[in-house]
Amino acid sequence: EENPAAFAPDLASTCNNLGILMKDLRRPAKAEACYREALDIRRRLAEANPAASEPYVAMTCNNLGNLLGDLPRREEDAEACYREALGIYRRLAKENPAFAPDLASTCFNYANFLYDERDELSESKKLYLQALSLYSRYPHLREKAQEVQSVLLRDYGNLTAEERALALRFIPAPHPHPLKSIH
Repeated sequence: EENPAAFAPDLASTCNNLGILMKDLRRPAKAEACYREALDIRRRLAEANPAASEPYVAMTCNNLGNLLGDLPRREEDAEACYREALGIYRRLAKENPAFAPDLASTCFNYANFLYDERDELSESKKLYLQALSLYSRYPHLREKAQEVQSVLLRDYGNLTAEERALALRFIPAPHPHPLKSIH
């Protein structure tokens, strides 16, 4: 009670999480209000301590981009959110590779948006390939890499030999011994 600013990070997290819940409940106006409140708080916090708060600004921008990208006539707003998140995550990942999975996730989300809503095949392909390259560095993110691979191989017939080699890297090898059924 003596220092309400001390609770700002928790309030921002709660608003962001509430935005996720409202989006899942198909209440986009409430979700947007929650994300925007979280973003306002996180931007203020980032002014005082960028290292601690910028990753959260990027995360909330990504979430807001996901929401707005699903709404009619909000494409420009969604794109601005994705671009801001990408800019932050690219800088952070260059300084600290621990942010590479977050960058990959934002690349994938933005690529989906560009492909589905903007029909921007060239730019979406670049982002899918970047996401795949980043995910491929982390064995625990193999399923995410395979998800991106699936999109690339299904939707892009114009992959270069190098792009195809990257995309094909994650096709699972056949199991050497077929599973036996137990009766």
